[in-house]
Amino acid sequence: LSTRRGGSVSKEAYYVILGLRKDFKREILGVYNFPSETKSGMGTICDDLKKRGIKRVLLWVTDGVAGVGEEVQKRFSYTKIQLCIIHKIRNILEKVRKEDKAIILADFKQTFTLDNPNQTTVEEIQHTEPYVEKWSNKYPYQ
Repeated sequence: LSTRRGGSVSKEAYYVILGLRKDFKREILGVYNFPSETKSGMGTICDDLKKRGIKRVLLWVTDGVAGVGEEVQKRFSYTKIQLCIIHKIRNILEKVRKEDKAIILADFKQTFTLDNPNQTTVEEIQHTEPYVEKWSNKYPYQ
């Protein structure tokens, strides 16, 4: 985000850390600001969360900055690292032809719905298979 400090404006990294409680209510655990996105910044965030009593993290969703997963897993072992859905979509759309972007995006949104918290991992994988089959011939995984 553009941030004004003194007489100048520059882009800086802001992180909002959300936790999901056992009752599935979201809770803001912290808002952090760094001059840029770095793995050391993520390490600082994790250290702060540990100091404040967070003992275990099951899933960490990130935008794909190099080294972030390793920094998180150093402090919270066994944490699963997942790419943010928005960044996943951007990554996919960067690799496809212009004429396919709209339909791929529509298919993606239909396939990867997040509206059923009771859906199992197996059910979700089965739900994604038609999407993968439809597009994997034209755009094989590289």
